Parts: sequence; structure tokens; C-alpha cells
Amino acid sequence: MRRTVAIAAVVIAMLAAVGIAAGVLVVNAGAKTTAWVTTQNLPAGATLDSSNVHQVQLSTGTDPYTVMTTSPLGRQLAHGVQPNDILRADDFVSSTMVEVPITFKLAPGLVVNDVIDIYAIGGGSGTAAVNAAEGTRLIARGVTVVAVGNPAVISVPAAEEPLWVSLSSSSVALIATRSTGVNVPTTDHAYTTGEVLALLAQLAAGNASAPTAASPSPSPSGTP
Repeated sequence: MRRTVAIAAVVIAMLAAVGIAAGVLVVNAGAKTTAWVTTQNLPAGATLDSSNVHQVQLSTGTDPYTVMTTSPLGRQLAHGVQPNDILRADDFVSSTMVEVPITFKLAPGLVVNDVIDIYAIGGGSGTAAVNAAEGTRLIARGVTVVAVGNPAVISVPAAEEPLWVSLSSSSVALIATRSTGVNVPTTDHAYTTGEVLALLAQLAAGNASAPTAASPSPSPSGTP
């Protein structure tokens, strides 16, 4: 008799558990989640706006972890899509940065994630746009190093990729400094060797302050 009662109790408990599970399934089946759907064919790189995507409500039974629940407006597609595609997080460009190999002079000890400033020394043969300006010029600030070696690899905005590739393939000498950027003068002036020597001599003698925005050197003809 006791065994029969025990078995009956187990059966009742199992049925109750099944009932609870079924109740949860029913509740979840009626739940909705926000999703975003495309309205037209779009190529890779397209930027989403209200004309090519709209918001819908989907049952959570469609797996809420695979759909984009936050607004995708203003984001770029990583690949082409078709009308009525439900957008997911992996449909979008995850970064606007690219990695470019570059060779520069730097004191030993450079490590990944170091932040550097990069200077170019003009006057060599190679990329005409860079070499047209004689002297040393600050060309990049706050650049992150993603790999060390010869060449090193830096992270730059995707829009600047062609510029850095051209620079990397030229004979322009580059010098990098580890820098937070604090107290570093901001100027686009290309310092000639003569200017640098004169300024350093004045600083050493205590007769000048550090340069902030030097005036451009006069042209060879003496005209501005």
C-alpha cells in the first residue's frame, strides 16, 4: 500500500512539473521582441535609415538572441541584404578601424596597445604629396599599436587606409614617440633642420619657450 502511495505521489509530482513547464511555454509563446527588417536590396557598406529598414515585433519563439533588438539606424552593413531580411548583430560593420603595417624608428620596448605619435621626415623619393614638404612634420597623434615588429602594425580609421598604405610604400622616414599627447604642441608646420637647431639652442640658453604653432618658412623666392 505504501509503495502504491509513493508511486502515485511521484506520478503526481511529474505531472505537476510538466504542467508548470507547459505553462511557461504558453507564456513565452505569447511574448514579443523588437526586431528590424529591411525594405529593399542593400549592398555591403550601405548605411541604414528609416527609408530602408523598419521595426517589427516578433514572437520570442524565433530565438531573440539572433535578432537585432536595438536601433540599427546610422550603422553600416557588412554584407548585402535582401528585402524582408531580419537584421542580426553580425550583419553590421563591427569597426571603422583598419590595421596597416608601417615601419618607423622608435626606442626599444614598444608593446601592443602602446599609444604613439608619428612624425614624417620629408625630402626623400617616393610619395610626392608627402615629400613635397621639406622638414619634419607631425602626421598622426594617439595611434594605437596592435602588433610589434618590423614592420609594426597600427590601427587607423578606414577612411585613412589609402593614405597610410601609400606612406608605408614610400621612402619617407617615420619616427614614432610613445606619448599621451599631453603638453605636446599642436602644429602642422614642417620644421627644417635649421629651425630645429635654432629653437633647441634658444631653449638650452633659456631664451625661448617650446614651439606651439610656428610660422611657415618663407619660400625660396622670399615671397609669402
